[in-house]
Amino acid sequence: VYELTHNNKTVSLKTINAVQQMTLYPELIASVLYQASGSEEVIEPVYFYIGIVFGLQGIYVTALFVTSWVMSGTWLAGMLTVAWFIINRTDTTRIDYSIPSRENWALPYFACQVAALTGYLKKNLNCSAEKFCYLLVSASTYTFMMMWEYSHYLLFVQAVSLFLLDSFALAQSEKVHEVYKIYMFSLFLGYLLQFENAALLVSPLLSLVAALMLSKYLQMNVKKGTFMSRLLKIMYVYLVLTVTLTLNLLLKMFVPHKENEHLLKFLEIKLGLNTTNGEPLKETVKLEDGRIGERPEIVYHVIHTILLGSLAMCLEGKSLIIQCLYNFAE
Repeated sequence: VYELTHNNKTVSLKTINAVQQMTLYPELIASVLYQASGSEEVIEPVYFYIGIVFGLQGIYVTALFVTSWVMSGTWLAGMLTVAWFIINRTDTTRIDYSIPSRENWALPYFACQVAALTGYLKKNLNCSAEKFCYLLVSASTYTFMMMWEYSHYLLFVQAVSLFLLDSFALAQSEKVHEVYKIYMFSLFLGYLLQFENAALLVSPLLSLVAALMLSKYLQMNVKKGTFMSRLLKIMYVYLVLTVTLTLNLLLKMFVPHKENEHLLKFLEIKLGLNTTNGEPLKETVKLEDGRIGERPEIVYHVIHTILLGSLAMCLEGKSLIIQCLYNFAE
């Protein structure tokens, strides 16, 4: 470990912390498991490493199955989710050609976190199951943050979703704020154990969670059903967004960091807050060369997205809109 944290062989005439710079936490965990399990005389290190990664993919698929089952109430939805994951594995995972990729280590923990969070947010949950889901959310959130340097961006999108669910009274406010505390604790612990990673301090997740916790007391008087309460809901959303942006800008001004700004731009485009020239470079070349017909998978992706997207909107969108209008009217 000392040689990795004081590495002077990778970069000429410079000593770097390879664990921090290359996010080698998965490899450290794998090496500890390899030595602790006494596998030195049984299997070679590379095959042990590959076995762990493929085992995590099994956990990934299992977590997706559980999530769909909990959300729908039937195991058939879980089987369909697993089937579509396997059929579209070229889009859902890169394990076929990039085993050491960080996402192959991180996404299984994120899937476990989503499954546990789905169960935790359910109503009429018994005390034991609620505690188990809470502990699993805490452990998987922190582990996910340690495994992937971009994890806090995914958690930021998740936090925005929870914020919207709470704003429209579609989730229990107390549980949502407990999840915010998990985010905060994971960021703090990750900052300490990742050699004071400044990217976590200037992350949008920290700014959003801090703003939500500061604005918590205003939300307590929002869900009354009167016109004033509806106006307060709008003011609450505006306040959270304003405080989030202000905190993030202040932190970036005073905290030295090397943040991945391109990921923030990607999120802005996905959320409709920014635009691009319209077409990725790779696809533009294909269109200009006239060889788009040589890639039938593009037609499959278009049909797949339109049909399944329309079906999902028809089945879930109507009930969600009705529930939102009902809660807003109250």
